[in-house]
Amino acid sequence: ELSFGDATSQYDFSSSFAVPLSANANISSVYLPMESFDRGTFIGFLCRDGCSLDPSKIDSLSVYVLFQEGDFEVTIHSIEAVREPRAFPTPIIDAGTSQDIATLLQNTIASGGGLYDKSYVELCIAIYWSVLNTLVASPEVPKSVKAVLCAGLERAVEIQNIDGVNEPAIAWALRYTIDAVLADLNGSERSIVESWLPTKAEADSMEVNCVGRTSVAQGILYNEEGNDVGGNMTVSATGWYSNKEDMEERATSAGHSSVSNKWIASFVAWSWLVAAALHT
Repeated sequence: ELSFGDATSQYDFSSSFAVPLSANANISSVYLPMESFDRGTFIGFLCRDGCSLDPSKIDSLSVYVLFQEGDFEVTIHSIEAVREPRAFPTPIIDAGTSQDIATLLQNTIASGGGLYDKSYVELCIAIYWSVLNTLVASPEVPKSVKAVLCAGLERAVEIQNIDGVNEPAIAWALRYTIDAVLADLNGSERSIVESWLPTKAEADSMEVNCVGRTSVAQGILYNEEGNDVGGNMTVSATGWYSNKEDMEERATSAGHSSVSNKWIASFVAWSWLVAAALHT
């Protein structure tokens, strides 16, 4: 978690993220929108009276590593304030065989589900999101599996766009996606059928329509050196590549403000990039 202290409140406000899986402890960057700093806590107690962060009164910054088992080392390379949303590609790993993929997903459920039960729903979402995007980016994962993953990730974004901060619904959408993929890999029937998830038969003939990225928010695609990939390439909230002009035109036609206008208003509209590497 990245956490801010607020001079006007006894609470600190945090945003959750997961350091993506990487074979070589590569540096990974994660974009954290200002509105994601919504978990207010004071000496372990959650705020339950509607408190919120005042970005103009931030007076401290902390980083917490929570529920990490075994020996580990985290290196924070940078924490930056940025005016526009950015997207970063998920590190590419060898996902292995279908059994390896199933094992990773089962371990993901064990970790994320445990956090959900401890009321760290936002951490559960961060882990689910990170692992599913890792699989989307892996060349070894079958296209039919990626088609299901993309549908689940898109559904999670849709819930956020429609319902706002509805963390339980987002977590369960990602969990149902994991359950569907596990059933498909095992050749068994899915226990729950969701209309927004393609069936295995449908997925077999679908193209992969999303790219692996480290955070939910849309933004111009940057590499880990902080360079624009080129051509104002943008990853939308549903994972599609496009150029910035196309993104803004679609946003305007849908009745929403453009990407840049939403974020450039003032200092208090800045958001945050965290670049880190995790060694276990």
